[in-house]
Amino acid sequence: MSEAAEKHALVLIQSGTVPGDLKSLSSYIAHFQQCAADPSLSPDHQFNASLLWLLTAREHNDPTLLLAYQHIASTFDQLALLGFDLWARQRILDRLPTDLAISAARCAIQHNRLELAVSLLDKCRGLSWRQMLRTLPSTDEIDHLAESYPELGVPLRGYLRALHIGSMSNRAKSNRSQEITQQEIDAHLEIAREAASLIAQVRNSVPGYEDFMNSDPIKHARTLAQAAPVVVLVPDTASTYIVVLRKGDVDFEYKCVEGLGTEVLQDMVKKIKDAISASGRLARGPDAEEAGGLYNNVNDVSSEAPTERKFAPKPFKRSDETTQDELNHLLSTLWSTIGIAMKDLLSLQAKSLNHTIPLRVLAISQPNTPGQNPLPAAKTEVEIIQKYVPSNQLLVAQHEKGNKASILSGSWIYSQDRPLVLHCACHARQDLLDPLSSSIYLYDGEVKLSQLLGQRNKMGFLAVMSACETAMGDTFRPDEALHIGAALNYLQGFQSVIATVWAMHDKDGPALAEVVYKGLFSSRTEGRADPAALLRLAVNGMRRDGAPLVRWVPFVHYGF
Repeated sequence: MSEAAEKHALVLIQSGTVPGDLKSLSSYIAHFQQCAADPSLSPDHQFNASLLWLLTAREHNDPTLLLAYQHIASTFDQLALLGFDLWARQRILDRLPTDLAISAARCAIQHNRLELAVSLLDKCRGLSWRQMLRTLPSTDEIDHLAESYPELGVPLRGYLRALHIGSMSNRAKSNRSQEITQQEIDAHLEIAREAASLIAQVRNSVPGYEDFMNSDPIKHARTLAQAAPVVVLVPDTASTYIVVLRKGDVDFEYKCVEGLGTEVLQDMVKKIKDAISASGRLARGPDAEEAGGLYNNVNDVSSEAPTERKFAPKPFKRSDETTQDELNHLLSTLWSTIGIAMKDLLSLQAKSLNHTIPLRVLAISQPNTPGQNPLPAAKTEVEIIQKYVPSNQLLVAQHEKGNKASILSGSWIYSQDRPLVLHCACHARQDLLDPLSSSIYLYDGEVKLSQLLGQRNKMGFLAVMSACETAMGDTFRPDEALHIGAALNYLQGFQSVIATVWAMHDKDGPALAEVVYKGLFSSRTEGRADPAALLRLAVNGMRRDGAPLVRWVPFVHYGF
C-alpha cells in the first residue's frame, strides 16, 4: 500500500467514515485488518477499523471475510468502552450491517463450519440485550466471588452496578435528552476498563470461573439439547439453511431448503401486514387467505428438514414432547439467542419457584385510556380473570388505578413474596425509529421500554401483554428483538411472556384470558401449567372458531 493510501485509510479509521463506494478500497483490506487488532489504537478506532475491514471484505468477497466476521464479533464485549449509555451504544450498533448475524452465519456454513455458524449467529444477534446483561451477572456467582475472593468480587460488583446505572443514565428515567459531560464519560470509561481487567483476572485465577461472563453458545446449545432439539434458521436470498442439534446429540447438522428464502419470507410478512391494514385490523381482509396459504407452505417445506418439529420463521424455538397437530408447533417458545435462552434456564433453576406458593395476579386494564380509542373488551378480560382467580390472589388496577406506577413499582412490590402474573389489557405501540421509546399506554401516560430496564422482579412468573405490537421489533434492527415483551423477559425477570408481533383484535383478549387463566388456576395445575402450551391452546381455539390468520398469527411466547 502506498503512503498516500495508508494515510487515507487512517483518516477513514479515525473519522469512522464509511465511503459510499467501497469498490476502490480492496487494497486497504490488509491495513484495516492490521489496525483492527492494534492495541496501540483506542477502542473506538479499533472498532472503526474492524467495521471497515468487514464492509470492504464483504464488498469484494475477500478471503478474509470469515475472519472479519469473527473479529468484529469478538469486539462486542467492549461496547461499554465505546458508548456511555444505551443510546450511545445503540448509535454504534446502528452502523453495523442489518444482516450481520445472518450473513456471518451463512458465511461460516458455506465454509462447512457449523459450530462457528451457530456461535457467530448468537454473538451477533441481540446485541442490545447482550450489552445490558453484561452488567447483570448471576447474583449467586458475584456473591460467591465477593465472599470467597473479596479482592476481586467486591470491587467488580461495585463496578458492574455503576456501569448498569450509567447505562440507564438520567435520560432513561426522565426521557429527556441531556448533555453528558466529558468528565462523566471519562469516569465511565475508567470504570469499564477496571471491570474488564477484574473479569479477566477472575477467569484466569478462580477455579470454575474460566467462562465467567463469557457465554459459550455451543456449550449452552448442547445443554439445551439435553431437553429438546435446538433449531437455528439461517435464511439466504433464495433458500434457508436449517442447522439442527438433535436431542441428546453433540454434533450439528444442516439442510438447505430451496425456495424458502428471505424474499419469500418478506413477501409473506408483507401480505399479512397488508391484510391487517386493509381490514382496519378487525377483519380478514382481501390478502389474508393468500398469506395463509404461504404460511402453510412454510410448514410443508419444513417437513423435509432434519428436525423433530415444524419450524416458524423465527430465530430459535424450543419444542416439547407433546404430540399435536404439526401446524400447532409453529407456535413455539422463542428466544433471540441461545445465550439468552440459557440465561432463562439458569434463572429458572436458580429461582426454583415453589409451586405450593399461590400465584398472585396483577391485572392492569384500560378500557378507556385518555387520548386513545376505547377497548371495551379490556373490561371483559378482567371479568374473565376474576372468574378464575380467587379474590385473595388478585389485584385489579383499572381506569385511574391502571397508571404508570402500577407497572413500574407495583409489579416489583407484588413479586417479592409470591410468583407474579402481570396482565396488561391496554394500548401499546412499537416505536420503529427508536425502539427504546416503545410504549405501553396507561391512564396517566406512557411507560416506555427504557423505563422497564432498571429493576428485576424477584418472582416474576408470567407477563401477559394483551396489547398491540409488544413483540414487534423493527425492520432496521431485525436481529435485536428490541421490544416490550423481550424487556419483560430478559430484564424484568418474568420467566414467561405472552406478547404480540403485530396488532391484535380487541375481542381476542378475552378469548386468550379464558384459556390462560382457566389453565393456570384449575385445581390440578395451579402454578404448574406451561404458559406456552396454554397460548397454543388459546390460538388453536381461535382457529377452530374461524378467526382469520391475521388475528391468531401475532401471538408469541418468550421464555420458559
